[in-house]
Amino acid sequence: TCLASHLSQHVSVICSEHSTTSKTSIPDSNTKIMTLVSLYMYTIPPPKTSHSFYVANEIGGYSPCLKTYLISSTTTFTQLRERIEMETDRGLQRHTIAYIELRNNARLCHNWHDYPEERVTTHYRFGTRFGGTKKNTRGFLEVAVGGNVPPPPLVICEDVEDEPILEIVGTEREEIDLVVIPVTQIRPSDDVVTCEKNRL
Repeated sequence: TCLASHLSQHVSVICSEHSTTSKTSIPDSNTKIMTLVSLYMYTIPPPKTSHSFYVANEIGGYSPCLKTYLISSTTTFTQLRERIEMETDRGLQRHTIAYIELRNNARLCHNWHDYPEERVTTHYRFGTRFGGTKKNTRGFLEVAVGGNVPPPPLVICEDVEDEPILEIVGTEREEIDLVVIPVTQIRPSDDVVTCEKNRL
């Protein structure tokens, strides 16, 4: 049986109405109040796996922090995605170490929902362990979860990626966690992180 059949907590999908590299990214310009974002990766643990991110040659659960970023109250998911993926080094644009690590780990993941090969390593979604405010939540999907396995993250809808992160996540804290999830871990019919196929 897969992880989802052992869960005892809620998994929900957030939607709006309208390696270990630990260096902090350069903050947005012309801002005063900044929030520290810690970025993690999540993949569905293989069956019979609990806490470890690496198990033999397989990946599962939450990774160590990939990187931290300083964002302002107006920083959007799209802008953060650009900072995750690209950086300028001596005048040249190149992929960041965090993004290379994300892609390498995504390549090792099981493609639970048979996504096309070209999307396996390049497409990922944002998520959060805590969810957003009620006005930003489309609905709740209950999945049975048990034991001490941390529940999977809540997937943030793609159509809010041009909105400010702090408005969608619904927090004014000085530090927050965000999760990147390879699309292979997300059921396309309802944006739930699960290894279960679509139910008829």
